[in-house]
Amino acid sequence: KVLDIGSGLGGPAIYLAEKYQVVVTGIDPQGWMIEHAKKKVEGVVLKGSLSFLLMENPSNFKQFPDDAFDIIFSRETILHVPLELKKDFFLKSIAY
Repeated sequence: KVLDIGSGLGGPAIYLAEKYQVVVTGIDPQGWMIEHAKKKVEGVVLKGSLSFLLMENPSNFKQFPDDAFDIIFSRETILHVPLELKKDFFLKSIAY
């Protein structure tokens, strides 16, 4: 079970679900990116499963159970965490 934080247009999440038998959840605070990612995966044959969720509050990981994911990754998302949120708080909220 994989969580892709800041999944954006879905590239890495789609690749993982297409090539491997994994359950991938992509989250992003931008609704238009989530919609684009969902359209991008239409018709793609997946070995695993894939879902994209709008998550407007990037530090609200409590909505997932403690054992929801085996792997959590993020590609460049930390660069976009607002300063007022504090990057260390963001990282600690992921590790909860």
